[in-house]
Amino acid sequence: MKQGDQQLATLYNEFEVPDQPGTPAPEKRKRKRRKNQPHFDRSESLYRMTGGIDLTKSDGLDALSVPEIWSETGTHVTKSPTVKHFCSWLCLAPHNKITGGTVKSSHTPHTKNRAANAFRMAAQSLMKSKSALGAYCRRRAALHDAPTAITATAHKLAKIFYCMLKRHEPDRPLAAAYYEKEPRDKVVRSLQRRTASLGFRLEASPC
Repeated sequence: MKQGDQQLATLYNEFEVPDQPGTPAPEKRKRKRRKNQPHFDRSESLYRMTGGIDLTKSDGLDALSVPEIWSETGTHVTKSPTVKHFCSWLCLAPHNKITGGTVKSSHTPHTKNRAANAFRMAAQSLMKSKSALGAYCRRRAALHDAPTAITATAHKLAKIFYCMLKRHEPDRPLAAAYYEKEPRDKVVRSLQRRTASLGFRLEASPC
């Protein structure tokens, strides 16, 4: 196993990398080692191959899922002019069927794309996470069901992945409280509109 990992590490080092002189080393983070994970620091190789963008720092993505995504997308996303094109190619964006101006269906099409499946697996791993994407996934599961929530979260992950590579910028995740507070704020705004239409005013109860 370790001999195979050494050969794999050699192959990673042979990849051409973007010309980014003085690229700092990625930040070291302690993560639980997954089954079949190589015995060398693959995240450092991935960081070097992108010229200084740590894709594994995004919630849900790690040193196993990123290479699987790259096996379909490559290390660049220049073939997709926009993030919408990228998500549509992955079949993670809703495929709207419109008849007479009315949306009859908005299901995402089935696909065997390995990158799309890797994004879905990453989204599934966030279901119990305390991250913002984990909170988003749980909220969507409560509104719809688990498969729909996983696809929606995978869609968000794909957008984050695309923007990190396209703009060459690190991910700046929202706080988990954002997706927990957002539904409450929507309910409050709805109640305020309804009470105002009836000539009343809604006030918060003092704690």
